[in-house]
Amino acid sequence: MRLKLASTTFCASALLSSACVISIADDVAEDVGDGPTEDGDTETGGDECRPVGGATFSYVFNWEELEPFQSDLEATCEVLTADVADGLALSLNCEGATAPVTISVTASPTFTAPVEVGDLVSIHYVFDGPWWFNSHLRLDVQGQGHLLTIIDGDALNPPEQYGFAPPLELSRVYDQCSWEDGFCGQVERLSLAVGGGDEAVFDGNFEVVGDDPGTALWVDTAELLHEVDCTDTPDEWFRLLIVNSGGE
Repeated sequence: MRLKLASTTFCASALLSSACVISIADDVAEDVGDGPTEDGDTETGGDECRPVGGATFSYVFNWEELEPFQSDLEATCEVLTADVADGLALSLNCEGATAPVTISVTASPTFTAPVEVGDLVSIHYVFDGPWWFNSHLRLDVQGQGHLLTIIDGDALNPPEQYGFAPPLELSRVYDQCSWEDGFCGQVERLSLAVGGGDEAVFDGNFEVVGDDPGTALWVDTAELLHEVDCTDTPDEWFRLLIVNSGGE
């Protein structure tokens, strides 16, 4: 187990302001196009640029020993209890933890997860603050492969020194939607291209991507702020849930 702490109980919600999570760093993914434009003259992308609001998720990750603001955690855990009827709720016996670690994830549309009591689950969790909080959480089931990844922060990937391996190659696609008034500035909805190919999922959408059986991708949020008028506010924010229902 590798455990680096400058971070206590972690609880992340669906709200940016209350997500207790990860790193302030450059994303290692490549962007599609020349990057964001400097004005709001981009033509709309038609129906695609109208938010559908169908893809949402929430999550809680509780490991008592973690301290707030920063952590880099890798551990192997045994599943003590597993509720997979409507999302995922796990209680885990993890090396280095003095109490059971709990993880719960719900989503719309919902999902089921192939994990059972007695399975061994590998966790990689990266958390960074303090001005805002980014978190990246990946779960793998031994013998099956990737189970679930959550990205909730200002970059698709944390800094390279964490060695966090995303389950999909994702890149941001700019200049498809006109800017709209937001709380802290002008908001541009982005889409995320998958694997450098033609598949892309817009902010607010859910898709199953890749070859059969595919990988489920919830893009709860993918936004770029222009003309930012709030302090301590990131230009970009991403909230993604990635689930493999049958292993790799």
